[in-house]
Amino acid sequence: MSQEFDHLKLGKPAPATGTYSEHNVFGTPTGNWIDVNNGDPMPPAPVGFTWRRVECSADQWSSH
Repeated sequence: MSQEFDHLKLGKPAPATGTYSEHNVFGTPTGNWIDVNNGDPMPPAPVGFTWRRVECSADQWSSH
């Protein structure tokens, strides 16, 4: 996956439509997932937290 999808900060425009997971200050996923459209601003997150685009199958979504 391209680095343009790595660790997006809140308020930055989403580089692509997709599902994004929240990561804490250590880069560990928090379990929070969102769907964002291309160009929409990334939603708020705690200080130091970031968003990272994820790709998942329909099977993975059934557990969320």
